Amino acid sequence: MANIVSNKFNSIYDDYKNLKGWAYYFTLDWFVKNKNYDRDYNLKELKEYFVSKSLYNDYLQYPEKFIFLS
Repeated sequence: MANIVSNKFNSIYDDYKNLKGWAYYFTLDWFVKNKNYDRDYNLKELKEYFVSKSLYNDYLQYPEKFIFLS
């Protein structure tokens, strides 16, 4: 499991606890929506950031794709 965040990042998990997890789950088939969220997020925009299905490997090979996190 990989978690790539800015060094200015601070975790606040209250919403995730109340909604029983993240808005989407990353699976072998791509992303699956968490039904506890009413809002749909546009994941089409995110696909350009991922080359493989390994976040860690993508970060090592293409660090420029992660500049948006800072």
